[in-house]
Amino acid sequence: MINLYAWGRLTKEVRSESLLHDLTQIGIEVAVRQKPIAKFPGIVRTVRKDWFIWPTAGMTLWKENVPHNEPLAVMEWKVNHRNRAAHLLNRRSAQR
Repeated sequence: MINLYAWGRLTKEVRSESLLHDLTQIGIEVAVRQKPIAKFPGIVRTVRKDWFIWPTAGMTLWKENVPHNEPLAVMEWKVNHRNRAAHLLNRRSAQR
C-alpha cells in the first residue's frame, strides 16, 4: 500500500515550483528521530516510519551518525487484524 500511494499518487504531485519538487524527497521505510522518552533524557532514538517527505532533495536523517534532519511529513499505516468485524464494516462503507 505504501509503494502504491507514494509512486502511484504522490509522484504525480511533484512540481518544480512546489514544496514537493523532487522525487528524492520521498522516503519509504527510513529512520526518523523518535520523540524523547521522559525516563531516558538525552538519549536520541530512531525508528522506521512507513513514508515521509524531506524538505529538500536527497536529504537523509544522518550526518556523521548524528540525527539532524526533520521530515516535513510522516505517515504510518496500521492494520487492525484483531477486530475483523470492524475492519469488514469499514471496507464495506468505503466501497459505497
